[in-house]
Amino acid sequence: MANSSTNSLASTPNKAKRLRLVLTLSVSVLVVASACQVTADAPGDELTSLPASAVAVLAVGIEAEPTPRPASTYIIAFDAAGKVVGSKTGALMYSPMVYASKDRVVATTGDAVYEFTTGGMQKVSINENMGQAGAIDETTGTSTLWFNTAKPDGPATGYRNDYVVADNSAGPSQLTHGRFEGYVRSVSQCGDRAYVVAEDINSPRRVPTRATNGFFTTTRGTRPTLLRTWEQSIEVSPVSRRGVCWKRGGMMVNLFSYPPATSASEASAVLTLVSNDLRTGMSTEKPVTVPGRVGAAMRDTLTLHNDRLYWINTAGEMLSVAADGSEGTVRFEWSIPDARQARIANVGNGIVAVVTKDSTPRYIEYSLVDGRTLRTVPLAWLPKTLTSFYSAEVLSVAAIPR
Repeated sequence: MANSSTNSLASTPNKAKRLRLVLTLSVSVLVVASACQVTADAPGDELTSLPASAVAVLAVGIEAEPTPRPASTYIIAFDAAGKVVGSKTGALMYSPMVYASKDRVVATTGDAVYEFTTGGMQKVSINENMGQAGAIDETTGTSTLWFNTAKPDGPATGYRNDYVVADNSAGPSQLTHGRFEGYVRSVSQCGDRAYVVAEDINSPRRVPTRATNGFFTTTRGTRPTLLRTWEQSIEVSPVSRRGVCWKRGGMMVNLFSYPPATSASEASAVLTLVSNDLRTGMSTEKPVTVPGRVGAAMRDTLTLHNDRLYWINTAGEMLSVAADGSEGTVRFEWSIPDARQARIANVGNGIVAVVTKDSTPRYIEYSLVDGRTLRTVPLAWLPKTLTSFYSAEVLSVAAIPR
């Protein structure tokens, strides 16, 4: 079922606008992983449900021009033995999103958001070409996916980040498509509710050096509700677009940096742990130091476990800190072995999923807490897949817990 809702917000920082201008074209291939031979044409039978044997989800795409024509997005399912168990082809989407829980996978193409379960498939039609941010409640499987819609109706209209909610909290799962004017910076999913920190890009009173933020909540079939607004420097940046829902604390939690700590020269930066109350949007901020390490997170690696935030930084190190801000220093946990060979990593359901870029690529699962290797799958088909598209690369990966 597809419904529509609309709300307005407001501002993208200048650097986010510049980032959008320099984003390169990327054709995407979503892969539910194991190992087998893959060609540029999506192999296997039509994917109409989530195969019980699927172990992971990969997103492969083009990082630079020229984009092949025609350009498509493929969703491909593999079992642990490497057999192709289904595929689906959709329109091009840059920065595709794929989220998994034990009984469902939600994946995007440029023309649809799909939800696959062991019992079947449903979709809602969209017209998007770039993913912005997303989050999933790992217990319920409900997720919300946001897109960098921009101004599809012309320059005189408001800047939009539209979204789709995939909600199964009340009876049969439903997909709801909504409209939202503004620029999403950080999201989390708490049960059937999505929470969003977004910037006001459309206000005529916007100051170039300052950004007006809003804290919103939405659920299936409702318009996003504004709980609170505040102003801050445009240089304040979240280390991850995916925040976490700390249900026991009643907070959406994320880490922010000022200026962004993204390089070794900024490794001793002080991060700020920001907690937004889920009822009021009111925030508390506590400084957290990252001595000798880079604080910035790889995309889709920030997570919560036993009241601690965990994330993988851009150096391939697993870091953690108490979610309540009681610790003033980030703790080093473990490193991805030979992190320079890691193409991409993702964290979810207590699993760290990594794809390597050695001569025979591997899909590897590690334990979130201690880094123990849980599963290794050779991806013998991946090199051929990457040469099927100009400058193709693995863009995302997610494990399906069993």
